[in-house]
Amino acid sequence: MVEYPENIFFLPLKADIARRGTVTLGTTKMDDPSWTDKFVVRPGEPEYDFWRWVVENPARWSSLNQFSKKDLPDLRLEFEAHRSKVDREFQLLYSKPPLERNWRTRTGLSRVPKPDEKSRSLNLYDVIFYERDGEFDTIYVVVAGSHLEAVQTAEHDRAERLRAGGHGRHATANVVCLIGSSLLSDQNPRIIRGPFLQQGFTCGCTWEFDYESHQWVRSHEYFKEKAEFHEGPSGSRLQLYEVIYWEAHGHPDTIHLVIASNHIEAAKMTESSHAYRIGRYDFYWNSSENVRPDSVSLLGESRLFRKEPFTYRQPFNEPGRAQGRTWIRDQKTAAWVPDDDFM
Repeated sequence: MVEYPENIFFLPLKADIARRGTVTLGTTKMDDPSWTDKFVVRPGEPEYDFWRWVVENPARWSSLNQFSKKDLPDLRLEFEAHRSKVDREFQLLYSKPPLERNWRTRTGLSRVPKPDEKSRSLNLYDVIFYERDGEFDTIYVVVAGSHLEAVQTAEHDRAERLRAGGHGRHATANVVCLIGSSLLSDQNPRIIRGPFLQQGFTCGCTWEFDYESHQWVRSHEYFKEKAEFHEGPSGSRLQLYEVIYWEAHGHPDTIHLVIASNHIEAAKMTESSHAYRIGRYDFYWNSSENVRPDSVSLLGESRLFRKEPFTYRQPFNEPGRAQGRTWIRDQKTAAWVPDDDFM
């Protein structure tokens, strides 16, 4: 058990959780309220989960805005009770098959539909988890047969990460958006990108989870009856590409998600914004040194409402594994050549 000073008040309302998980609480001395300092706990340090729980429950401190060492035993008992409750809910929720779990617990339906695997067509979805005010939201890009299947795929990964002490408020998604028709070879749902953090704006056909009816409802603010596919300037259908900048060994790669008419247009669209960000060193955990994209992969046909090419998500960092139909930039000629491993 970690020992804490006797003459210190902890101030949970003056607390913060940094992007990498570091927990910071304000402190003051009992005999000198004008004296202030910070108490810092980092991931992996003793009682990190406890202190994160303290900071992530501001409603708990509405009537008690400070506590001292003598209050810690009662708080630890409250935290253990909370963790036991979460474990019971997790075991109950995830003791059923994923599809059945999602349909029964999130829509209230008593029967699970069984899609015809032979004629199964998959779509691409954004599944968004809203975080606290002032924080970036958590986003998954998922290939699935329906928006409900996309949600359960993302929620399962999210719950596992939260159990391991990962970042996030809750394990249930808030919004899911249809972004495209998949051209990948997958016949089973999976996460193709994410989780990554950025502003969770919605686009395309959107469903929101209604906590009163406990059902997913279509958001009329974003849904309009329009053509299923949109054509680009050249008359070809707009498609969803991921453009990857390979970073130095040991660093996650930089990925841009782009709506464009072809892979060359998609690559060019990212170069100016990427160079601008390099100048600002505006990346989450590494500054890029690569000014030219290295690979472009075709993920699917766009189902978004905009008719012109655009970058629909800000760049993010994760391992840049290629997927789907892929082109690699030839380092000598700078030409884009098909990658036979993925064509």
